[in-house]
Amino acid sequence: MTLTRSTFVSDRLSAIEESLSLGSWPDAVRASQDALSAAPHDPHALHASGRLFELADRPQDALAQWVNALAIDPKLAAAWSALGTILSRGVPIEQPHQIALLAFAQAHRADPEWLLPAWHMALLYHALGYGDAAQAALARCGELLREHSEHPKNTGVVNLHNRAYMHLALGHWAQGFECYEYRLHDVGHALGERARTRVPEGLPRWTHGDPPKRLAVFVEQGAGDMFMILPFVRHLINAGVEVTLELFPSMLPVCHARFSEPCRAMFQDSPLDQPVDAYVWAMSLPGLMWEKRAEISIAPTLPRKFRRPESINRVAFCWQGSRAHKSDLIRSMPVEALRPLAEFVRAAGLTPIALNPGEPTPDFLEDPGPVESFATSADILDTCVAVVSVDTALVHLAGCMGVPTFAMLAALPDWRWGLVGRGLVQWYDSVTLVRQPTIGDWASVVADVQTQLTNLLAPSDSEPAR
Repeated sequence: MTLTRSTFVSDRLSAIEESLSLGSWPDAVRASQDALSAAPHDPHALHASGRLFELADRPQDALAQWVNALAIDPKLAAAWSALGTILSRGVPIEQPHQIALLAFAQAHRADPEWLLPAWHMALLYHALGYGDAAQAALARCGELLREHSEHPKNTGVVNLHNRAYMHLALGHWAQGFECYEYRLHDVGHALGERARTRVPEGLPRWTHGDPPKRLAVFVEQGAGDMFMILPFVRHLINAGVEVTLELFPSMLPVCHARFSEPCRAMFQDSPLDQPVDAYVWAMSLPGLMWEKRAEISIAPTLPRKFRRPESINRVAFCWQGSRAHKSDLIRSMPVEALRPLAEFVRAAGLTPIALNPGEPTPDFLEDPGPVESFATSADILDTCVAVVSVDTALVHLAGCMGVPTFAMLAALPDWRWGLVGRGLVQWYDSVTLVRQPTIGDWASVVADVQTQLTNLLAPSDSEPAR
């Protein structure tokens, strides 16, 4: 039977999704090329091609394909939503977040029952300081969850995974962690190929109920996440579970030196040569153990080493996260914005230091010397009164050590910190969240940190002034 062109294109678009679900990137690319060769002006084929460019970390090419798709079909909601997602990460154009908001609004008009564009509109209204509009958009999200949860675009792996971020950002932790498990099946998630290749054949995954007697915890995402789950690992060990913990090589020395619980550690991707009964991905632990959160101590898991009080005389600054991170343009800050805070620290009799490996040290901060690993960073943090940092692994390391830390968050923060709320965070007992009031407003964040540092440095009744 001869396929018509439209049927062939539909078949190739289905093949893209099937190939991605099986982890076959070359087959997905071939299917996309076939679809575009057969129908170069088909908006759905262009949208699918853009998605592959996005997964390949080629955002400019992705943008071009989505714009081409929308030029042909201005009501293609998926392309508008994808366009808004890329723009909301702060691509280097004029007013990217305002344009992203317009893109999500167009997606919502094209498909008013689809939850994802409505949620992104709420996020951007919040980040741009439009409080009333943000509340209205959040109310609309609630309506969609109640009345249209079975809409085709509100179900399925990708959409349920995206729903997790909405729940988590709003502090609906139980629902959020339940939906977050769909990341294990979402081809666009960072776990990706690792979820298919890391686990020994036949080893079951811990998914509910009491933990197994012997458990392997596999690395997921970045070092910050692995620091963040250490309180859960400690709780499991203290409950009698034999834990084999996979770690990034850069983390192993600091964990070996400071993590006191008996735990078998292994390098990332090394063979699992210890007998275990089941495995779990690291970021599944908070969800699996959420009902027992009241029993889980967030006291330091990598406690700082004893120093004489007079040797604790520095404040560490970090302004730049990984430049490869998709949200780097909004979560990192211009280093010059920290100058007034560094001058305040120096006037208080302390030494402001740069703890941002790989970045040049500005003239108003001191260079602490080579920082070769997290163990080196931890040794430096032992001498610090406080840490002032954007959202990087340093916040998590300092939190694990119990060092007073001010986490400077963008107005569009990572879900781990929630969308609203100030003060101490639930993951650590020494990390304080300081949020941008609107996108790009780091001056307000710095002023807020200075106020809080003033309170931290104020002498107690039994302590002389510095």
